Amino acid sequence: MKTKSPFRIGRPVRGAYFAGRSEETDIVEHALRNPDARLLVYGGRHIGKSSVLAEARGRLRAQGLPAVSVDLGGATTVADMATRLLRTSTAQLRKVWKGIGPALADRLGTQVSLDSDPVTGKPTPMLDRAARAAPVEAQRETLGTVLDALEAMAADQGAVLGLGLDGIHDVSRFGGEDAEWHLRGVIQRHRNIGYVLVGGDETSTEGLTSKDRAFHGFTDLLHVTALPGKELAQWIDGRLKEEGIKTKRGVGREMVRLVGPRTGDVIRLARKTYDLARGTGLKVRPADLARSVDEIVKELSELLSEEWSHLTGRQQNLMRALAAGELQPFAERVRRLYDLRSSAAVARTLELLTQKGLVLKSADGYGVVSPYRVRWIELNALTDLSRAAE
Repeated sequence: MKTKSPFRIGRPVRGAYFAGRSEETDIVEHALRNPDARLLVYGGRHIGKSSVLAEARGRLRAQGLPAVSVDLGGATTVADMATRLLRTSTAQLRKVWKGIGPALADRLGTQVSLDSDPVTGKPTPMLDRAARAAPVEAQRETLGTVLDALEAMAADQGAVLGLGLDGIHDVSRFGGEDAEWHLRGVIQRHRNIGYVLVGGDETSTEGLTSKDRAFHGFTDLLHVTALPGKELAQWIDGRLKEEGIKTKRGVGREMVRLVGPRTGDVIRLARKTYDLARGTGLKVRPADLARSVDEIVKELSELLSEEWSHLTGRQQNLMRALAAGELQPFAERVRRLYDLRSSAAVARTLELLTQKGLVLKSADGYGVVSPYRVRWIELNALTDLSRAAE
């Protein structure tokens, strides 16, 4: 039996690890091929936006066409984004455009030095560290200069470069709205780059594309939603069968019911189930999946406990209410039971928790992000409330 898990989490996937989404991938691939088609991809976290981009880029690479996808998430300055763009472009285009590292360094002149990549050891242009301390205006100019260099190289090659910028909403977070307008201007003048911008959830994208903002009417929009539960369940059942894991009927469907609808949450459960079942010879039953959920919560416990300790008492109480299934925290009964004070206080707390990425509003009401966080609260925090209420 193979020991490599058929389920991957925590990073974009493609190939055999990629489930469905052929229509979305076709749209992204077309945009990467076409410099006149500007596309903004958006959707909730752990839905699969980055994997769609990775799969589309992989298709182009398989044809020997130049394509790059850069993860901007986690960068703390616009200069960091420029550095990532340089390093990633050099690494991903090296086989298509020979000598790209030195060529980019020549184009950018004194702004960069040619160093050895710490992972591959290959010559890679790197921004001077002082760029991080430069005024934000200078930093966004640097990002634009790097994009201009890639545009010039594509023009020299007589090619269209497919460029995916994942985490585009962080540009304005660190550079302000002026950085959005600057980026729009850079993109607008390029004729040899097909841009795919990957943003955040619906709320952040509404802000990014609202009237008077730089991306209003500037791009086509692609909303990536959760895979249909039936399709995802069938794909999981098939992968488990391929790996020799025996299952009772309905295992994939029960995974979706327990921790769906976000694709990443369901895949995490499938991975843990595979790990627990591998080598046992026992059939996995739908009833066994609760154990897999609790095993995941144990693994995340230290992180979730640390996260909980940094919340205020009111934030903790509101998280308790939502984890207990209270979708309408403004209701007087809920506010009284969970000591949430006034409706205004609830509104402020919800806003802060949403900014932290811990709470999400849906058509049904408010809820805690991640079923594993919900389960941790059930096991470790709701019991406090029960004792206090007795």
